[in-house]
Amino acid sequence: MESIKNIITVGQKVIAHKGECIGIIIKESDKELEVTKVNKKSFIAGGIKFTLWKVTNRDSIGNVRTDGKQRAIFNSQFDGKVTVEF
Repeated sequence: MESIKNIITVGQKVIAHKGECIGIIIKESDKELEVTKVNKKSFIAGGIKFTLWKVTNRDSIGNVRTDGKQRAIFNSQFDGKVTVEF
């Protein structure tokens, strides 16, 4: 993929999902953030930088999508991941 500018736009609201397991306790959280800056392969939302990890035509459980859509998955170092369908 050459650029993410046709997937993510400034002002777009995205949801960052974070899950962690501490012993037997599983904690999951979702945080809604607004995109403030878009670069070629990353974007900044809520002061957190998310970098493109991969683009795939598979859904969240690994099956190939039949509707022709793709998913772009972005990761941050500590604050979870963002998935955008396009």
